[in-house]
Amino acid sequence: MFVSPAYRYRGQVLTILLTRHGHTEVSDPEKYLGRRIPAALSERGRSDAVKLGERLQSVSIDRVLSSPLDRARETAELIVGDRGIDVETDERLIEFDYGAWEGIPVPEIEERVPAEYALYDANPAIYHVGGGENGIEAARRALALIDYLLDW
Repeated sequence: MFVSPAYRYRGQVLTILLTRHGHTEVSDPEKYLGRRIPAALSERGRSDAVKLGERLQSVSIDRVLSSPLDRARETAELIVGDRGIDVETDERLIEFDYGAWEGIPVPEIEERVPAEYALYDANPAIYHVGGGENGIEAARRALALIDYLLDW
């Protein structure tokens, strides 16, 4: 998460740029990859992060927050490049907890536990995915972070 200084200095607009961590060594095939499985960035993920940093070079960034997971922190550091901005980690940005579904390809989840997948698909806000968290819990973390940034 990259925070623009416009909010602090003008007191009017908080600009937040969000990006996801880069492609990882275990991203293919598509699977639920949350907080439980360590996954290093792939060369593609590193390259994409550097390119994004280059595209954002003209954007004024005051603060950088990252999930504490290595793949997210490394992505942020590559985007920051040589700007001299420290990457802060914040637990509220940690990836979704997919519980027992983590690391399993999506079609396999649909095949293994079709009834559970149907419940999740119907209402991800309330269904605790694989025994992990639900969308409401993840949203609460996000809102707590926004409250923190507004007080910053």
